[in-house]
Amino acid sequence: QRIISGHYHHRQTSYIGSGAKVTYLGAPFAHNFSDVGDRAKGFAIWYPGQEDDLVFYDFDGPWYERYSMSELLEDESIVDSLDDRAHIELVDDLGDDEISEEIIDILTPLVRQVRVKTEVEQAVDDENIVVDISQMKSVDEIVLEGLGTIQSKDGILDPEILKKQYLEA
Repeated sequence: QRIISGHYHHRQTSYIGSGAKVTYLGAPFAHNFSDVGDRAKGFAIWYPGQEDDLVFYDFDGPWYERYSMSELLEDESIVDSLDDRAHIELVDDLGDDEISEEIIDILTPLVRQVRVKTEVEQAVDDENIVVDISQMKSVDEIVLEGLGTIQSKDGILDPEILKKQYLEA
């Protein structure tokens, strides 16, 4: 048996007591900092009867990560991996305003959003998220951007056709 369900935040597959395989497709794109670390976003096509019957097509939409400032100082590859789709939350575990400002100045031109929390703020409440709506895109903008990044391994999917179909739906 195979059960495929829509959005359940993160893409995941499990088995239930009867042995049926249950796949939650996950959200098609990251929405906010509750999606920290989850870059497996996109959509799936179901091919019934095939061994690998569910093929996921990821797209490069917005993504969210959380780092401590000391992590960034210890691992330069983190900064190298950032791009303009990234929303970064920094936990200031250094307590050194001068170094913290330098880190923020380095990241700000590289990413879409940088926000800073002290260690205490991070520990106290990770649910009260303030969103700068000037940085937000509409669902349509995010979906169209993501569809434009799809690279089909089998050559079946054409991003321009997918965008046209999305707009006509």
